[in-house]
Amino acid sequence: MLQEKVADKSMISVVIPTANRSLLLKRMLNSILNSEFSQTYEIIIVDQSSDNLTKNMIQEYFSKINNIYYIHSNKTGAACARNYGWRAARGDIIAFTDDDAWVDKNWMSAIDEHFKLDYNCDTGVLGGPIIPVFENGDSIESLEYPVIYSYILPAYSQKREGEYLNGALPPSVNFVCRKSILEFYGGFCEKLGTNINSKFKIYGEDSLLASQVKMDKKKLLYLESVKVYHPVIEYRKSKDYFNEYMKIMGRTQFAISILLSKRPIIKRVCLFLRSILEMFCFAMYLDKSKFLKAYGSFQASFAFW
Repeated sequence: MLQEKVADKSMISVVIPTANRSLLLKRMLNSILNSEFSQTYEIIIVDQSSDNLTKNMIQEYFSKINNIYYIHSNKTGAACARNYGWRAARGDIIAFTDDDAWVDKNWMSAIDEHFKLDYNCDTGVLGGPIIPVFENGDSIESLEYPVIYSYILPAYSQKREGEYLNGALPPSVNFVCRKSILEFYGGFCEKLGTNINSKFKIYGEDSLLASQVKMDKKKLLYLESVKVYHPVIEYRKSKDYFNEYMKIMGRTQFAISILLSKRPIIKRVCLFLRSILEMFCFAMYLDKSKFLKAYGSFQASFAFW
């Protein structure tokens, strides 16, 4: 159980939401603990599992590690877990990642170095490469869908340091910001994000927050050295997975547009009409993936409020 702590402006707090993935979480924790980083830091695990496997794993393997803190949450949702985590953190720099990924050995030292040099607090959100690790040694070129959509794996590499380009946004698996940013915007929107208890899949809590930060003229920065790795299971390479993801993407983009709009009712009507038009057009052109994306937006116009 976390106790009240005094904020430490020199410290990184790593926040990891998890649900029913104890073995994957163990790999992530080991990657952080084996980092080449000698400064003080903490790891906050927010567990939304339906069983005690994660809690038992932490007690068995990490009970003697005094900078790992465990919170169990009965309220589900990745956005909710991240909000629990950063609010409990005592570090000024909050580094979010996912339980099924693992970090590069220099991940934390790169984060620490960047923010120590960010004297004017220009950085809104910091991110970096997400390196896909395929089963059987495959590569992005083995995808059944266009390589331009490889970010859904997730995988991302900009090849150029600086601000995120072409509308790209740092995803939650590699999302770092000051605690003051989270306090100012109220953290992540809990209407969005994955939730093990919800049949209506929607993402985007990270994209919404990053978009809000960018709209307020803060920088979204990409550094090659802030690197994480993410496994790619076989199914994620398939066209079926891609089509399902496109439908969820349609829902997500609809929801984000509504939440960012100053006139949400008018925006909702416009997006609803556009989704109908797009479904008709893409059906005519037999473009299943884009049709499903438009259908996802159509669904969200009824289901997302």
